[in-house]
Amino acid sequence: MTDTATVLSTLDQLGRGVAEAMLIPSLEALFLGFIVWIGLKFDRNTAPRIRHLLWLLVILKPLISLFLPWQGPVPLPVATETVASTNISSISSTDYAYSALALIWGVAIIAGVIWTFFGIGLLAYRSRKTMPVPVPWVQALFSRCLNLVGISRPVELRMSDDFAGPTLIAVGRPVVVMPSWCLIELTPQELKQVFLHELMHYNRRDHLTLFLVQLSKICFFFHPLVWYAGRRISMEAERACDMAVVNVSHRPQSYAASLLKVAEGPITRGWHGVLELARSASLTAIRIKGVL
Repeated sequence: MTDTATVLSTLDQLGRGVAEAMLIPSLEALFLGFIVWIGLKFDRNTAPRIRHLLWLLVILKPLISLFLPWQGPVPLPVATETVASTNISSISSTDYAYSALALIWGVAIIAGVIWTFFGIGLLAYRSRKTMPVPVPWVQALFSRCLNLVGISRPVELRMSDDFAGPTLIAVGRPVVVMPSWCLIELTPQELKQVFLHELMHYNRRDHLTLFLVQLSKICFFFHPLVWYAGRRISMEAERACDMAVVNVSHRPQSYAASLLKVAEGPITRGWHGVLELARSASLTAIRIKGVL
């Protein structure tokens, strides 16, 4: 009985610590998310890169408050309760609630970390299975796009049909992976625009932003605004890269046609491709509207 009481007491203290540590960051995410959402509703013409930064702030500020807590000049009146006795009969239902919170928190964090490392490992494995593009003029076009974007670090162009569409992989050495259907069906101008888009992602360090989003989702797995902000960050990153490509190529109509062609590509690859196309149809429409 004493051992059980000791375990519950430890879990109770851990649960209280988690609740107190998460209180201020969670309120910050709620407040900042609401302010950004309202502001962008009133100003729909805000540039995508600014919208991206604002939503990034929504998840970044709570993370800073979580890992670098600061109570401010006036400490908050939060009383830390302690369990004075290890007798199991003295443990109340509130203690059980905090113990359950500690267990849920621990399981969620461990599951999120395992899932993240599994995803990174799978991406690295699929990246190693890719092949070089054996077409000299395509490689030359990709090199010209690297110069246009201003990337000095080597980025390799690879091909693989394990990916439904063009993909940037920045796990280890950065690579841009193209499915074979893109190399066959896209025109040189369309390929150039696709290359520029993926390289803009790397130039903007969007792969690091995705890491911050995933870290925020792990820590604040219970917070709906964090998940919503993560989706908005992904959407605005795509739109920001679209605008950057248009600024370089000066061909918005051609680029919009390329977006539509790439989005329609997976539809010929079975029912899974149809589902993926259905999920991305709304985003594609928003991106094409923004480009035009």
